[in-house]
Amino acid sequence: MIPLLLWMGVAFAGSPDAAAPDATAVTASMVVKVDDRDAAAAELVAFAQARGGWFAEMTPNRVSLRLPGGSVDDVVALVDGQGVVVSRSVASADLRAEIADLAARKEARESILDRYFQLLTTAGPDAVVSVEQEIIRIVRDIESLSGRLRVLEAQVAMARVEVSFEFRDRTAPARGGFTLFPWVGTLDMVGVLDAFTWSARPAGPTRRVSAPAPEGFSAYKKQNFGTMRAASPDGVMYRVRAVPHKPEATVAFWQEAVRERMQGAGYELLEQGLFDSAAGPGFVMRFAAPYGPLDFSYDIAVVPVSGRIYIAEAVGEVGAVAARSAAIRAAMEGVGR
Repeated sequence: MIPLLLWMGVAFAGSPDAAAPDATAVTASMVVKVDDRDAAAAELVAFAQARGGWFAEMTPNRVSLRLPGGSVDDVVALVDGQGVVVSRSVASADLRAEIADLAARKEARESILDRYFQLLTTAGPDAVVSVEQEIIRIVRDIESLSGRLRVLEAQVAMARVEVSFEFRDRTAPARGGFTLFPWVGTLDMVGVLDAFTWSARPAGPTRRVSAPAPEGFSAYKKQNFGTMRAASPDGVMYRVRAVPHKPEATVAFWQEAVRERMQGAGYELLEQGLFDSAAGPGFVMRFAAPYGPLDFSYDIAVVPVSGRIYIAEAVGEVGAVAARSAAIRAAMEGVGR
């Protein structure tokens, strides 16, 4: 599984003015987990070279590519097929105004430079030194402007694609923190893992729950303060608990509250959606975050009903959770059965 960062551009042709309508540079980033990093990197390099691009840098954790902007959608699809994408962001920058401004300033200085050269042929001995100094200064300005224009043209002409194989920022998400809704503040993947290593009471009041374990998981016979716990052989931990529904609110309200809290704590939102459980309608979200040397997924399902909120959580290495997604989702739909 691999992280990937992408910068995309649109081809630049002719002068800055001619290219202005298409002078858009796009940046994108992806983090994707794969089984074989070397094979995945080699495939990406071969893809870029086949389209007239190249690799600019390669390390055990990432590969940086340059390739025509028209190939960006294809390389994104290639990365999607290599493993589990755990982070993606895309942004575009319209460079038309900056290119036009630089071109106009360069043209103005070139015009002034021509006049100084004309003046140099008629300048007297006392003025020659001053004219030559002005010529040197203007030439430096023109070279600087030309260099910046070349940089922008390169950004527009070729996409920059950086593929990483793990989160580059290894800072773990924040635990706790201020929230108006105490139960939302208890959503924490490390807290789920702790519940399987020692008998800590879950934060806040809890209610006993009825919920099936995911297929392929082994359920703990003894409940931990009313929570249901189960684990898979490859280390995915699954927990279901219930808390008082105070204040009572809609599914949409709690979905927004959970998303804001988790992203604010440093989790990367991968996907979200609504679903129907045995207890009633709810929502499910999948987050990702670094945990020690590994990248983890954190699945959260929330079902708010009258008097209580059911919370189902699954935590494990990204690939392990992805492989058991169907079983986890089916168990979440059985909450409250």
